[in-house]
Amino acid sequence: MLRLNESRTLTGALNKIINMRKIILSFIVISLTFAIACKNETMKSTDAKSPSAEKQPVHLEKHGDLRIDNYFWMRLSDEQKKCNR
Repeated sequence: MLRLNESRTLTGALNKIINMRKIILSFIVISLTFAIACKNETMKSTDAKSPSAEKQPVHLEKHGDLRIDNYFWMRLSDEQKKCNR
């Protein structure tokens, strides 16, 4: 026969297993819910176009080397862009 202390530890262990199963089941249900919600037909659209920046060539010379930077204007802050015009 089981002693009283042994039955309490077995009951506690079973309760922990049952609680762990509930947590895992809840996690699976939530994960599936998000996976189904994210599967949206509008997200499959392939007509999206990548952004294209305007090219404004700037000639930079340093140490006798000439370099043309088409996107130098991106480094400027908005205030600097307005002052150059």
